[in-house]
Amino acid sequence: MNKVILTGNLIKDNVLRVTTNQTSVLQNTIAVRRNVKNDKGEYESDFITLVFWGQKAEYINNYAPKGSKIEVVGRWQQRSYQDNQGNTKYVNECVVEECSILNSTKPQEQNAEQPQQVTPVAQVVQSTPTVSNPFNDYSFTDDDLPF
Repeated sequence: MNKVILTGNLIKDNVLRVTTNQTSVLQNTIAVRRNVKNDKGEYESDFITLVFWGQKAEYINNYAPKGSKIEVVGRWQQRSYQDNQGNTKYVNECVVEECSILNSTKPQEQNAEQPQQVTPVAQVVQSTPTVSNPFNDYSFTDDDLPF
């Protein structure tokens, strides 16, 4: 099984690209802090390339700017390509299958000066329609039950 789960912070600005097939793709790097301290008593981080495709790419682009804390589930892949000089380059990356943003941010298109309107919970509860019991018009006795 090839499954990777990472939690960390995005370290680059998002750059959303579109393939020739009109599929969105976004590549970024996540800084994942190690659980143990080094000899100097400091935590080190690993920097791992993430690749988001389709709606996940658009979601991250809109809601997770540089510095956002995210969690991803994906698969590890190694691929190779030829650079302009004909040299073979190898890339290791996590192809994201699921993602969650762990800190709340506003969409980049939204103006930060405009406060979001939030409906208080009490209003939501009061405006919820009441559902009548469909069995109110019937009366049952124990003799009516088949068991």
